[in-house]
Amino acid sequence: MDGAGIGELALLETWAREKNAELKCAGANDLVLALLRLTNLDEVLEVHPSVDAALESLREERVCSDWRAGNGF
Repeated sequence: MDGAGIGELALLETWAREKNAELKCAGANDLVLALLRLTNLDEVLEVHPSVDAALESLREERVCSDWRAGNGF
C-alpha cells in the first residue's frame, strides 16, 4: 500500500459516513497495519483481523441495535 491507497481508504471512509454506511478493514498484513497506525487511520477505520471477524462485528451491532429498539431478546 502506498500514499494513494491510504488516500483512497480515507476517501472511502468519508463516503461511507456520508451514506450512513460502515467501512471495515479486514485481514490487513503487518505492513498495512503499520501504515494504518502511522497515519492514524486505525483510529478512523474499524480494523479486524479477518473477514469473519468483521462480519461478526456486523452481527453484534445488529443484535445491539435490535435490542435498543426493543426488538431483541
